[in-house]
Formats: sequence, structure tokens, C-alpha cells
Amino acid sequence: MRWRKQRSGSIIVEAHLLLVEVHSDCEAIGAWIAAKAGTPATVRAYRKVAERLMVWSMLERTKPLSSMNLDDCLGNLAFLEHPPEDWVSLRYAARGQPGWTPFKGPLSAGSRRYALGVLSALFDWLVSAGYLRGNPWRLVNRKIADDRFVELDSRAFTPEAWDALARFLANHASAGGADPPRERIEFLLGFLEATGLRASELVQARLGDLRRVNRGWVLQVVGKGGKARLVVVPTQAA
Repeated sequence: MRWRKQRSGSIIVEAHLLLVEVHSDCEAIGAWIAAKAGTPATVRAYRKVAERLMVWSMLERTKPLSSMNLDDCLGNLAFLEHPPEDWVSLRYAARGQPGWTPFKGPLSAGSRRYALGVLSALFDWLVSAGYLRGNPWRLVNRKIADDRFVELDSRAFTPEAWDALARFLANHASAGGADPPRERIEFLLGFLEATGLRASELVQARLGDLRRVNRGWVLQVVGKGGKARLVVVPTQAA
């Protein structure tokens, strides 16, 4: 049980049960990640968002996560959009080394929306676990406008990059005719360009995951968050 005392010394009747064995915000975050993150990639993403908030709260607001209120949440969202220069890591600084910080620069609108969703889920879980009495993130407007200028997804190749890859393969073609390794690479690149699969989805894909639908094909993959989805396989991917 967790009990709080009023100034008069009387005990508040609304004691609540602590369902996890934790003694600090850091341990509480670790318990949440262990309980909710299903894949290594999700573990890394959740930890990054939660630790970034914890460090900001301690250094900028001098308070733990468990004491955050609505004003702190709004302040953190503004901070994510415009972090000061001394909060941006040096280019080659490794985690935990001099020059490293939790930021590589301002977060895009999409990244701020993701952080807001993760933090709200974290605080909801901590409330359910009895660690917190309430979730101030539920009071925040969840609608974050898109950036005025949207940059190309950094995970995707530009048309110029695709052309450079094609030229590289052509220039290194075997003079002896058949070249199975190069042909496999060419197929994979063409398949990726046509379907837009993530690298993890491509690695896990098997022939048995292909399905014939009407006059075409679809590929069943397990995507982000362990969710199954169907990807249309265009003719040019064959």
C-alpha cells in the first residue's frame, strides 16, 4: 500500500495498491518497458522517449516524472519542437559520453505525435500499476499539426539513389554471362522499390506468405508492433 499524509498528520483514506515492485521513476519505466514492449526495436523506441522525458523533467523542471502536471507536459512538447543547442548531441558523441544528449535536433511533427502517444501510454500504465495517481498527458491536445515542409522519409531512397544503385550493379556485371549474386540483388532492390517493405519485413518474408488474389498477388507480412498486414505485389516486383 501507498499512504499519503495530510499536513495535520491524518492519513488519507484513499490509499492505493502498488502493483509493481519499483522504488524510482527509472525502475518504473523499466517495469513498463518489460511489460509492454514486444520487440527489441520497440524496447529501444520506448526507452528513448521515456528517458528523454525523465532527463528533461529532472534538469529543466527539477522534479521527477511522478510529480509532473499539465504545464510540465505542455512545456516538454514545446521543448521537443525547439530544444536548445546545448541539448543537441555532438555529431559523433556515443551514448553516455561527453557531448552526448538525448536529442539529435528538433523533433518533427510525426515524432512529437509518436512521443505523445508513448508517454500517455506510459503514464496510463503507471496509474494502473498504482505508481501514479493520475495521467496529465490525457489533458493535452493530441492533434499536432504537420510540419509546413515535409521532408522525404529518411528510410527511403531518392530517385537519384536508385539510379546510382542500378549504375553500380551494371558497372560490376560479370563478363562471363550469368551472375547469380548480382541477379539476386537486382531482384531484391526491384521488389523493395515496388512493395515498400521494411527491412525486417523483407527478411522475414517467405514464399508461403504469398497469396493469389483474383489476378494478382499479395504478401502477408508481420509489420511494426507485431501486426499482420497484406502488401500488394505489383507486376514490376515479379
